[in-house]
Amino acid sequence: RLGPAWWKAFPHFKDRFPAKRVPEESPEEIVRAARQLDLMMQSVLLPLALRTKALIVGQPACDLTAAFARVSAPILRQRKGDVSYRFIVLAQLPWLLRTARENKGSFAAQVMEQSPRWQSKAELMDKALLKRFGDAMAFQPRADLMTGTHATIVCESLNVETGTVEHGPFDDFQERLAYALMQKTSAIAFGMHGSDKMSGVRQFADFIGRGVPLMLFDSRHRQDPSQADPLRPAADACRKSKDVDLFNTLKHDVMKDCQHIEFMSLAGVWRTLEAQSHRLHAAGVADWYDTSTIAFLKEVLNRRWDAVHGQQLVEREKWLWQVIEERSRDKQSSERGMPKDAVVGLADPFLGRDEEAKLAADMIVAYHSQESEWEMLSRHTGFEDALGELLKAQTWEEFRDTLHANFFKLHACAFHRWNRLEDLSAKYPCFEICHKGNHQVVRISLDRIPADDSTGFEEARDAFVCAARKEFEFSSQFEQKRNSRSGYTVHFHET
Repeated sequence: RLGPAWWKAFPHFKDRFPAKRVPEESPEEIVRAARQLDLMMQSVLLPLALRTKALIVGQPACDLTAAFARVSAPILRQRKGDVSYRFIVLAQLPWLLRTARENKGSFAAQVMEQSPRWQSKAELMDKALLKRFGDAMAFQPRADLMTGTHATIVCESLNVETGTVEHGPFDDFQERLAYALMQKTSAIAFGMHGSDKMSGVRQFADFIGRGVPLMLFDSRHRQDPSQADPLRPAADACRKSKDVDLFNTLKHDVMKDCQHIEFMSLAGVWRTLEAQSHRLHAAGVADWYDTSTIAFLKEVLNRRWDAVHGQQLVEREKWLWQVIEERSRDKQSSERGMPKDAVVGLADPFLGRDEEAKLAADMIVAYHSQESEWEMLSRHTGFEDALGELLKAQTWEEFRDTLHANFFKLHACAFHRWNRLEDLSAKYPCFEICHKGNHQVVRISLDRIPADDSTGFEEARDAFVCAARKEFEFSSQFEQKRNSRSGYTVHFHET
């Protein structure tokens, strides 16, 4: 989640929430990461799927799913859809409804036309989306169903009794499906980019608890820890001879003279993360890629705990899909009681490495709670600046132009629901709720102002500022419980 495919489903967020977008420093970095992902799909997952007759399960607005669809499209065309793997996409109705309503040429619209049940629930879903995303429909998700040869399962994710959107049943369905498949065949779970308030960690933990191998990908370009690792010569010598005992001997000799390995220390990791954060903040975006952070910490801790495992030294010379197949066979051999070489599981670090693992976990939560708070405070600063500009207005024209230029800064922290604005418009007809492209905004309509009213703008201006301030006070209290460092941390541990 939270990669380019995710934000594409929220095309209008960039106006209201400028820091909520793809967390990369430049457009070039976004393109580079997409190319690397396609290369990984083409060289690793697609060969694995073709060799093992795999069942691929994905979601809309997911970069992993979108990348697999892109790289597999030529194979599907070449073989006219006759491939050994099967592809299933699990979708949620709230993500598709706006697209189906607004774009009649979309695949979501075509499905809606043929689904009486979907049509019967559309009005109730509209109300649920307003509760979840606010009265401004521009900020509701706009995902579409994928093209290509695959099956799609759509979940309503709707609580009929409360009239709200609920993702819990959908998440449970995904987990139960993965567990059921794992009983009959080998299963692998993949994670990339991030999730809202690190909600994906719960799913990761569930996969690990059920024994499903988990692979997390770090899409960021970071310094290779091995380049700064004084143990690298020993590892190279071991790789050539495939002698683990030799590595342990050389490792002991190196460590006697090495008191501190900068890049492999947790302090060094924190400095690396903070440097990344500063660069992103300079570009006006927060770091939402918590899964990438977990993958990065996992790699560093693997090296720190035991530098390089003998099994990993051999595996480094192989394709990733070959390693996956071999580990799957090792697991099956173990289940039949057959002896096998000891290997490090794909998610072993999450099983606990005493205090150091706990410190690393706390570091991840601390880093992303810091990012959440920075995004929140940047919006709060923009809100205060916008109010200050409004209070400087001395004429109707200045008030109109200033409100037009600053409305999204205000909307980022206020007016989730339009009740106060509607009351304000009823008392002061100069305020008009209108459409600006795909957005609903409030503007000053000079046509509604009496010709002899030259000073009434002060009363209207102050009333609007007062309403915005009350909205902000309410929303900021809620945000402190979710988006501040302490609130984020408490919410993560509770959920």
